[in-house]
This record gives sequence, C-alpha cells and structure tokens, in this order.
Amino acid sequence: MAASPGRSLLRFRFTPPSDSATVEDDLRLALFAAECLYGPARLRLEAAYSVRCDGATCIIESRGEAADAAARVFAGLTAMRVGEAGFQVEHLAAGPAEAMPTGTGARPPISGGRR
Repeated sequence: MAASPGRSLLRFRFTPPSDSATVEDDLRLALFAAECLYGPARLRLEAAYSVRCDGATCIIESRGEAADAAARVFAGLTAMRVGEAGFQVEHLAAGPAEAMPTGTGARPPISGGRR
C-alpha cells in the first residue's frame, strides 16, 4: 500500500444554493462509484463529508485516493446537474485530524455542523 498523501478538504459552493437532498444524493452516488473501485473499507477510512441543510455548501474530507476519486466523480455529477458556472470548488487548509469524522457508513447530519 502506498503512503497516504495526507488530508485535504474541498468545499463545494453552489450558487444559487441547491436542494440539500439532491446534493447528498449526488455525493452518495459518487461515494458508491469510488467504493466500487477501492472497496468499502478503504473508502470508509479515507472519506468524510458534510452537507449544509440549505444546500449552499458541501465539504469533502479526503485522506487518500479513494476519497479523491469520490470528489472527482462528485464534481462531474455536479457539473452535469448545475453547470460549470453553478458551483465553485475551494481547497481549504486542513486543520486538526479530528475536525471531521472518518467514514461514510452512518448518515451524517446535514445541519451544517461537523460531527
């Protein structure tokens, strides 16, 4: 197994805000696609996310290739749904490792707060 590339955070901003359920559905599809490539255990270890309840933003935490793949698929699905002008992607400074939960097994809150 290759060394982990570290931790990165991507913030997707939607203008105008999207329906949070639709954003989460697209994200779950992207996670499923990455899971098909890398397996559920690896994805659970490498990916976490949070969707604001107003649909304005989604944050994806990546700790490896599987999560990076999910973020790329999500970007493609988002571009198809809202168009390139309908969203922006920002790379955020990664803070302490405990800032977001690791794993995708449980449905996270979509209230905008981190677990």
